[in-house]
Amino acid sequence: MPIKREQFDQGIDDMQAKVLDFLKSRRSEAFTASEVADGLGLIPRPPGQGIDWGSAIFALGRMLSVDEGLSSLAAKGLIEAKTIKGHRYYSSKS
Repeated sequence: MPIKREQFDQGIDDMQAKVLDFLKSRRSEAFTASEVADGLGLIPRPPGQGIDWGSAIFALGRMLSVDEGLSSLAAKGLIEAKTIKGHRYYSSKS
């Protein structure tokens, strides 16, 4: 499947591109990894009181993917990362 030229130039995958777009569209705010995952709709909200362990495990995999994507984007200098009161926050640079 083809990727956008911007992704190619920046060396980022589809998940990193989604994360970057999310942060760019909310430039005036900073988010934790779980807030980004939730904002992207990657954390399922099962109905009822019980825990759907299949969905929980799937969500954990997606959460790890977002966390790795954020770390990679920060290492490439495409986003900013700061730890504030023990929480790691990420924000768009531009």
